[in-house]
This record gives sequence, C-alpha cells and structure tokens, in this order.
Amino acid sequence: MKAVLASGSCSPCEHRLPRQSQMMTRSRYLSYHSQSGWRRVYARASNEDVELAVFRFTLGIPGFDDALIPRVVGVVGACLLVANHIISGESSGPSQTVTEVLGMVLAGVGIVAPTLQRTIEESTPGKGRRAPVEDLEGSSNVFAISESMSEAQKEEAAWASFAVLKNANVCGMCLYIRGEMVLCRGALGVAIQGKDCLNLALKEYKRMGIEEASHFRYLQSKAEISSSKYSTCGIVPSGAGGVVQIPVSPLQTLADGTLPDVGCMLLVCDRERAMSAKELAWCKSVASKLYFAFELNSIE
Repeated sequence: MKAVLASGSCSPCEHRLPRQSQMMTRSRYLSYHSQSGWRRVYARASNEDVELAVFRFTLGIPGFDDALIPRVVGVVGACLLVANHIISGESSGPSQTVTEVLGMVLAGVGIVAPTLQRTIEESTPGKGRRAPVEDLEGSSNVFAISESMSEAQKEEAAWASFAVLKNANVCGMCLYIRGEMVLCRGALGVAIQGKDCLNLALKEYKRMGIEEASHFRYLQSKAEISSSKYSTCGIVPSGAGGVVQIPVSPLQTLADGTLPDVGCMLLVCDRERAMSAKELAWCKSVASKLYFAFELNSIE
C-alpha cells in the first residue's frame, strides 16, 4: 500500500484542502478559509439534512497562542492608562481618576483571563478544547495517507483529520475503510511509526480481532483501555487517556431502514474523560460526512 508521509507537526498546509467539493447524488458542500480560520460543511443523506459548521477566529501569527489575546490587550491598556496618568499630572480630576481605576480593573481581568480559562477547563474534563500534552508517553507524531484513494477522498480524509485534531480533545486519528488503513495522523503509538505506517497500523488493528467496528465505543479512562483489546494495540500510545471508536456511517438510518458503514474512525485522547457529549456528536457528524465520500466512490 503506497502512502504519502509527513513528519513533524500537522497543519492544513501539509495537505491541500478543498475550497469547495463537487455536487453528487447525495449533495455535500465544503468551504475552507485558512486565514479567518472558518470552515463550513453541508451534507445531505436521503431526506435528512445534516449541517456542520466550525468557526475559529485567529490572528494568524506564527508561534502566538490566540488564547493570550486578552492578556496582551490588558497589558497594552494598562500601559496606556499609566502613560495618560503621567501626562495629565496633577490636572486630573475625580472623573478621570474613576475612569482610570475602572480601566485598570478591566485590564487586570484581561491579564488573568487566560489563566482562569485554563484552570476552569482543567477542572471540567471534556468541556472545551485544551492544549495537547507536549510529550505523550509511548507516542510518535505521524501523518500518512493512502495513495489508493482518489484525490477527492484524500481531500476529505485530510480535512476530517485536521478538523478533528484541531477542534476536539483528540491527539491522534486513524481511518479504517473497507479493510484498509487509509490515514494515520497525530500522536499515535510508536509501534506504527516509519515509512510503512499504514500497513503497520492495519496489522495492529486486525490483530485485535475487533468484530464490532460498526458499533460506537468510548473508552474514557486508562482503566477502561487496559481492560479492553486496545490495551495491546500498537496504534494506541501507552500514555493515552481515552479511545473513541466511531463507525463511518450516516447519522440516521437511510430510506430503506438500514444503517450501513464503510469502516471506522479511531480517535486517541491524551487525557481521561476528554470528550464531552457535544464533541462526540460533532465527531460522529464528521464520520457521517466521510461515509458519503467513500460510499459513493470506492477506493481504487
């Protein structure tokens, strides 16, 4: 199985994403804008419409965490208030004093806001996107995508992996479609690193003997992982805190009453209880979109 490999951190630039996808029998649309950071997806299955949207505003400054924007604004505001007070000297009146005090309070709130947000998110697992663990035990960073897919399928798989890793508490993702491992991306087990990443991941997946890939499963703690077949799977890092198995299928049964699937989306979390119900539902919507990309066009 041929694959395209990329090492280091993953970004949308590593695999060009589509600005819009073509209309199909079951129509689906995708728009992507890297500068403003917004993406919008529309998928239709049978008579059921599924609308999925992701909005993320960023400054686009390399190496700058956008969560620190309130702190920067607070520091700049405080400096301007101090400069204004010095320039005014003794001529400042009571109204200016009240304004300066109020301004300093607001600047202080902006300075401590990122710290408060991080503390709240850490105390409520699964509530909001958190920074990934810097060095997850037993993991290596990989990005491999199968050459057996069409260009449209590569674009859909690359978009899905980027969207999930960027917007959910997930550090690694594998995509298993019709007996093939077609994508591995993010922090995954060291057992599958190297040029033959996809084949190694496929062997590890089949070695577990999982016969219920069409069923949703969420192992939200290390204890649950250790008591499952995923404990011996080389795809999952030894330090992983959770594993999510999502079937690549429609969100609801089709017109004929069936709920088919074409594979499985395997997600790895670096923390325990990392995924909220809302995030799980969002990831299922992404898997549903992938279903229509692969169901209408078989892998070459």
